[in-house]
Formats: sequence, C-alpha cells, structure tokens
Amino acid sequence: MSDVWQVLVKSFGLLLDEPRLFVPKIFSTLTASLFLVYLISSPSTISQMNPYNAIALMFGSLFMLSIMGVYSSMMLSVMVKSPETSLYRSFIAVMRKYSNVLKASAATIAAGLIISVVFTAGYWFYSVTGNVMYLVFAAVFFLFAVLIISYLGYFLPVTLVIDSSFREALGSSVESSNRNRKVVASLLVSSFLLIGLAFSSAGFLEKLGYLGFVVGRLVSAVVNTYIFTVSPTFYFEQSGSESFQ
Repeated sequence: MSDVWQVLVKSFGLLLDEPRLFVPKIFSTLTASLFLVYLISSPSTISQMNPYNAIALMFGSLFMLSIMGVYSSMMLSVMVKSPETSLYRSFIAVMRKYSNVLKASAATIAAGLIISVVFTAGYWFYSVTGNVMYLVFAAVFFLFAVLIISYLGYFLPVTLVIDSSFREALGSSVESSNRNRKVVASLLVSSFLLIGLAFSSAGFLEKLGYLGFVVGRLVSAVVNTYIFTVSPTFYFEQSGSESFQ
C-alpha cells in the first residue's frame, strides 16, 4: 500500500509542478463537449439526414472522439517520462505513432460496442420477459468487462508510445499489469473512486444547462488527467530505462 500511496502523491506533485499536463485532456474534453452540445442543440439537422449518412456521422464522430482520447493520454505519458518536454514535442512524438493511435482508437470503439450490445440485449430481454436474471447478467458482464479491460490496458497509453506496434504495446501492458497486479488493482480502485466523484459532480453541474455541462466535463478532464498521470508515473518508476522510439 505504501507503493500505491507514493505513486499517488508523486503524480499529484507532478501535476502541481507542471500544470501544462492538464492541457491535452482539457483540450480533448472541451472539443468533445462542444461537439456534443452542437448535436444536442440541433437534433433536427441529424433527423433530416439520410440514415446512412447519419450512421456514418455517428461512427465518424465516435472514431474522432476516441482518437482525441487516446492521443491526449499518450501525450501525457510522453510528458510524464520527460516533464521538460513541451506540448508541441509531445504532440509530434505521439504523431510518429499514428498507426498505434488509430488501432487503439478502433479497438476502444469495438470493445465499447461489444459491451454496449451485450448489456442492451440483456436489458431488452429483461424488459420483455420480466426475468431479472437477464438484468443481473447484463450488469455483471458490464462490470467484469470494464474491470478486465481497465486492468489489461492500464499501461497501454505508455506502451503505445514505447512499442513499435499495437500488438506489442498491448502485450507489454498486459505483462506489466500481471507483474504488478496488487498495485495495479489498488490504483484501479482509487481511479474508479475518483471517476465516481467526478461523475457525481458532473451530474449536478449538468442541471445548470449547457454551461454546467461544459464545466462538468472540465472537472472530469482534471480528474482524468490525474488518473492518466498515475499509470505512467508508476510504469517509469518500475522500468526507468524505457525510452521512446
């Protein structure tokens, strides 16, 4: 537990010393929030579109939002490794790994869709049959899927920058998580607690309208920045010799 506390404190201190680490996540979150606000405020524009165009817009939007999330997380890993690295240099460093960015973004969407389809199917069967076991199955599947993906991909924002391919990066992340399973499990618990607090505050702020929605997203961005600073901080403490290719 001392290792966990040390990593959490060190990550917090790093953010205090280098507040520009907040920029990637805040930028990606603000961009995504403004886009969502636009979609919500102009439903007629989408409803008038050709169904195929609407589906293409939906998946294209999901892919772009996923890319921004992956890209900003990888930029954080670069800057945690070398805090003196500028935002521009970290952006360029991640751009050199564009193939990993695209594959990780696609994998994120695929995993999200699979989880959503199974959960929705379970809920649908529950609503039709009234059998609560379908709902229990959907909830348990959702919980375990999120936990397993979070555990196996905990170090992925780091390994995506270090390794030359997505497959190698995923393998390295899984190996690192298994090698430090107790610490990773503890860090995940702390991460989910922080996400829960951020979600609660965001839900309250959203009652204030569009401005509250954006402010709530900013709160989430700050929390996510801290969460995605913790994993590379611990990773580089365990393998300080790793360098970016």
